[in-house]
Amino acid sequence: MTDVLGEGLLEIPYPEKILAFDTYRFDDVIALNPSERYDRRDLQFPADAAGRTGTLVAVVTQPPRTSFGHVDKTARAGVAAPKQGSEVVLGSGTVRLDARTAGGQPQGERTAIGLDVPLEAHEVQSLLGVWVKLELR
Repeated sequence: MTDVLGEGLLEIPYPEKILAFDTYRFDDVIALNPSERYDRRDLQFPADAAGRTGTLVAVVTQPPRTSFGHVDKTARAGVAAPKQGSEVVLGSGTVRLDARTAGGQPQGERTAIGLDVPLEAHEVQSLLGVWVKLELR
């Protein structure tokens, strides 16, 4: 059974010092932003996803952007984005929802999603700023 959890640009919670790239965590939680201009709030993941067991898969639904902002471009340095249509496994385990943070600060009701085990960091990094459909299989 496959459940679609949302679609948007894949993001991670950015640390307080956004340019301190060595402090980025690509294995903890992710968020989805429904706008390529980042002018809308992140998607709210369904509350009933928490506690469910399965495999998080990101399906690349649009060609990767060719122009990235400085942060996305630097954070993705040396890691190629998957092609449109690629299905990327982010990990298997029990789903957890966390508060979304940016710059080390909570972002209100916004949620981030992860698993009870670390996500596949290289895969998450390759998808940073890429438009995906997130599925729980």
